[in-house]
Parts: sequence; structure tokens; C-alpha cells
Amino acid sequence: MNTVPQKLLKIEDLVLHFKTRSGTVQAVDGVDFELDSNRAVVILGESGCGKSSLAKAILRLLPRNIEKYSGEVFLQGTDVMKFDEEQFRQNVRWAEISLVPQAAMNSLNPVIKVGDQVAEPAMVHLGIKKEEALGLARRMFQHVGVPEDFLDRYSFELSGGMRQRVALAMALVTSPSLIILDEPTSALDLLTQANIMNVLKRIKQELGTSFILITHDIATSSELADEVAIMYAGQIVE
Repeated sequence: MNTVPQKLLKIEDLVLHFKTRSGTVQAVDGVDFELDSNRAVVILGESGCGKSSLAKAILRLLPRNIEKYSGEVFLQGTDVMKFDEEQFRQNVRWAEISLVPQAAMNSLNPVIKVGDQVAEPAMVHLGIKKEEALGLARRMFQHVGVPEDFLDRYSFELSGGMRQRVALAMALVTSPSLIILDEPTSALDLLTQANIMNVLKRIKQELGTSFILITHDIATSSELADEVAIMYAGQIVE
């Protein structure tokens, strides 16, 4: 009997509505989509259509003004929406799904060495000591094309492109199955954008990592995409 391969990620009727002074914002309004292992889906849409809110809904990074949050998020066949917050933090967020947030290169702590920042998720989620975590950080730097001696540098000493690569290394260090990238090439020049996309393609080939790439720039992301989804007014329409 033939068996159907299990989807890495399957989302059904995902909803995230916010309460505001002017009324309800239906940021994510009944989203459905699937993603296989070692695949990349690009989610395109104009500003304000709900792309970043979708990433937050998947990772349960929720603001306080929630009106409704519901749906099913199956990760390798398990509905992780049924997990309590501690289960989700230990088993999903950063462990299996990590995030490179919008303007990630500006989110690095300027007074902590970037190597220590990349090592921290491994220490927290893998339960390993700092020396071993720094070894993992060193390997991730090799994957994303950051010189090894940059482990001892601070973020303000790095270019925008290098800071973005460090943020990507931080997302990779726990060996997640899926990385969500929210506008990973925004605020970068065209050459640096192309270099970052080449890094992502290499990671996909070498590590088998899946990606959800959130962007409004189809030209930059087209080479990485196995599938393209169009988001409009909180829904995936194509």
C-alpha cells in the first residue's frame, strides 16, 4: 500500500484578530496552506495585508490586544495549537520553527558579542554548555558565510549584510525544520540582497531546511521559491 508523505507544516483555518480603538482588525482571517520538508514557500502581499501577523500566529508571538486566535497548526502531524505555552516554547518555538524577524539586523544587542548571541538559543533550547554552543555558532557562521573571527565582534562593527547573516545563523543554531523569514532583504542594497538569497539557497541544499519567506519583492525571492502564495486582507487568495 502506498503511503502519503507527511507534511512538515499544515495550517487550517488560522485566525488572528486584534482589538483596536477603531474596531477589530482581521489580520489573519482563515488561512490554509501546506509545506513539505526541504521546500520554500514565498508569501507575497502588499504592506498591511497580514503577512507578518501570519508569522506571529504560527509562532504564537501574540500581542495583548487579541480578540480571536484559533485554527489548527500541524507540525509533522501534531496539532501544536493544543500545546500549552511551556510545551510550545520547549518543543516548537526556536526548537522546530525559528524566526528571522523584520529588521532583524537591527535587533542584535550592541553590547554583547554576536557569537554569544548566536549561541544563546542553543544553550536555552538544546540544554548545552556555552563552549559547545559557541562551537555550533561557529559552524552556523560557516554555513551563512560569516568569518569565524566575527564571533568576538559586536553588531555595530558589522555591515548590514553581515548582521543579517548573523541573524540567520541565530535562527539556524538549534537545527529547526522550518525558518520563517520576514522581509529578510529589506533595507539592503541589491548586491547584498542577492548574496543573502544565495545563502538561503545553499542552506536549503546543505541542511534540508524549509523556509517561509514573507516579502513584497517577488524579483528577489523568485529563485528560492518552490511555491508562491498571495496574501490579501488577511487571507491567502492564490
